[in-house]
Amino acid sequence: MLEELRQATATGGQVVLRSRGVDDEWMQQIAEAMIKGGKEVYSVDLSSNKVSTLGCKWLAIGVWESRHLTRLNLGNNAIDREGLDALSDGLCCNKTLTELRLNSLRFGEHA
Repeated sequence: MLEELRQATATGGQVVLRSRGVDDEWMQQIAEAMIKGGKEVYSVDLSSNKVSTLGCKWLAIGVWESRHLTRLNLGNNAIDREGLDALSDGLCCNKTLTELRLNSLRFGEHA
């Protein structure tokens, strides 16, 4: 999985890691790859994984730094309100994102 990530960030384009068991530790590496990659990634699909609050905090850094990201799919993960708050901090400075998918998340009544 790490090699796929490196290749995608080196050549640009999209990172598709749907249903690959991505957890919060992987999210740190993904965020770092988004920042340090030679080419810009425009689409990231992390749906149906194990991403939670800490993972969203890492991803927020990558989203903040990204200048080409247009699509982000985080559907069907264990993301709560705190994770969404962290992600929204990263999104506030991202001017390129046009599609954010958060389907099948359980935010609770206070989200």
